[in-house]
Amino acid sequence: MRIGIIGLPSSGKTTFFNALTGQQAVTGSYSQSKEANRAVVKVPDQRLLRLAEIYKPAKITPAEVHYADIAGMTGAVSEQKKEAAYISNLRYVDALAQVVRLFEEGSIPHPDGTVNPNRDIINANAELVFNDLLLAENNVEKLEKRIRVAKSPESSKLLEILSRCREALEAEQFLADIGFTSEELKLIAGYAFLTLKPQLYILNIGENEIGRYQIPETLRRLLKPNNSVAVALCAKIAMEISRLDEKDRLEFRESLGIKKPALHTVIEESYRLLGLISFLTGGEKEVRAWTINRGATAQQAAGAIHTDLARGFIKAEIVHFDDLDRLGNWNTAKEKGKLQLEGKEYIVRDGDVILFRFNV
Repeated sequence: MRIGIIGLPSSGKTTFFNALTGQQAVTGSYSQSKEANRAVVKVPDQRLLRLAEIYKPAKITPAEVHYADIAGMTGAVSEQKKEAAYISNLRYVDALAQVVRLFEEGSIPHPDGTVNPNRDIINANAELVFNDLLLAENNVEKLEKRIRVAKSPESSKLLEILSRCREALEAEQFLADIGFTSEELKLIAGYAFLTLKPQLYILNIGENEIGRYQIPETLRRLLKPNNSVAVALCAKIAMEISRLDEKDRLEFRESLGIKKPALHTVIEESYRLLGLISFLTGGEKEVRAWTINRGATAQQAAGAIHTDLARGFIKAEIVHFDDLDRLGNWNTAKEKGKLQLEGKEYIVRDGDVILFRFNV
């Protein structure tokens, strides 16, 4: 899973990046000319520790999230028909995490003079729409020229879809809200439109709002696309906590009434937003978590490990983690009737521990 962190200047997005990743990227002076900050974070999953107790493996491999803190967003929409350089860093992430400033801090003045999250969301989203509009317009023009030379059903269909994209973007709509068919989405996937991506809004509140902040309905109505998720947290405090040792982290969180680490909250919401789950594998060599789409079949899950497993799939032996945790080992789970033998079309559940049988 790849998440691109965006936000207007002084929103606290690099502080948020540091809080999630434990990095110490410079905050407060991140300009458009700088490279993205990048980090890979292990997904916290207590189930792996329990599987390690059962299997005593040589290694434990959690799932991973790749974060990129992207500089360059200004909230200004230029009529100049040139895509901003930073956009290329965003095109191929799976989702966007937009950091929105709600905290008041005199030493960090807002570039627009006042803290106004509604305005900032509107401006940031307008920038995403504008860059997608440039992309749609450029490719519509190219297709129209191509069709004048050599028309084909495929290019005509693509032109029709891209023209719809252009019209929607001109109306300031996010493409994720248009209702494209799965086939249409496949045809335009290569363009990597930003407004097709799920968006997680990080409402960066002040320390005095921790545990008290309620998202106003007026703000919720601004969140795009329609299936967006919003999380309120204080990035400054989250970063401070991330730099403590584990014991002090827990005490600090409890003193502030913070129930779980920011990383846990953000990853949980990201999985929900993207429709992802984790299945598990275990053995003497390794216990591991694998990320797949919710609704994936057993054969598709096998392919997430290796294409050979999917190609030579015979069956899947499955014990759900809850049963394995309670019964203590695979053989006991089998004796108690908790082991399932499933075929290619079985829909994998979050927490399934799977042993794939295959022949290549």
